[in-house]
Amino acid sequence: MAIVCHRIAWEFDLWTQWELLGYSQDSARSLIGAISAAMLTFIVFLMSMLVIALQVAVGQLTPRIIVFAFRKWVIKLALGIFTFTYMFSIAATGRIEKPVPQLVVLLTIIFTVISIAVFLYFVDYMGKSFRPISICEELAEAGI
Repeated sequence: MAIVCHRIAWEFDLWTQWELLGYSQDSARSLIGAISAAMLTFIVFLMSMLVIALQVAVGQLTPRIIVFAFRKWVIKLALGIFTFTYMFSIAATGRIEKPVPQLVVLLTIIFTVISIAVFLYFVDYMGKSFRPISICEELAEAGI
């Protein structure tokens, strides 16, 4: 989906010839390259955080809570948004040429800001959802 969205944005940018941000070819490549690296780091951090939190929770409670962790929509949403932004930025990196697609660069920046907001929400959510009382509450609701 990210590659399709990139292609649509790229075609629209070529059609309109916008000069939104005024990035040169080198500065756009540098910016999007840094964003690509950051998104890959977010994906790795998200998965690492999930595995570590599950290991701690399993050690304190029961291995059966792993099922509840992977059903959470926040984890799926965060991983989806990070992967989308990563793939969009990779697709954008390969298409930076003259004229520089300013709309694609702008969308990459916007997706990165959204990813940072989702990341901060995810960290807060993980901190609260893997407390023993939260897990017991979720198990009680599933049992009812």
